[in-house]
Amino acid sequence: MIILLVNFLFVVSILGLIFLQTSRSILIRTGGLFLIEGSIILSSTFNQSKEELIFIVIVTSLLGFLGFLSDYYSASLRTWFFYVSRQSIKTTFFGIIFCLILFSFFISGGIALSLLVGTLFGSIIGELREIQGKDFNRIIKSVLGTVIGLYGMATKILIGLVMVEIMYSF
Repeated sequence: MIILLVNFLFVVSILGLIFLQTSRSILIRTGGLFLIEGSIILSSTFNQSKEELIFIVIVTSLLGFLGFLSDYYSASLRTWFFYVSRQSIKTTFFGIIFCLILFSFFISGGIALSLLVGTLFGSIIGELREIQGKDFNRIIKSVLGTVIGLYGMATKILIGLVMVEIMYSF
């Protein structure tokens, strides 16, 4: 029963990390990392020895902290330095999904290309819609901020997946 609950919490936390990216609160955006850590502690207390439990908790806590810092840093740059609009972030997600669908038919293994092209075109479209008639340099700076912010968020999601993998490797 505990294993079923932990697996459910892992799935919910990864989905939370993915789908709550546009929230303004960092606690909501990174809540999945905290949920993963709690699930790991819950599962480890029943399944591992005390030494393994301490090792798993320390390693996954450090990874969770790195994921939190990754999202915090990328969101800070995106908001305060690059002035990225919410419209740019939203259209970036649509651009990535569109490119993933489009490139999956024409290019085998085109996931990395889809992420890059989708991020660039989605953020450009979003900024053009948000900043109609503004300076071209401002648009380019915002697009760069979107790319940096999105890959910071992706790093957080990958760290969450690594935390889950560490749990299942013991």
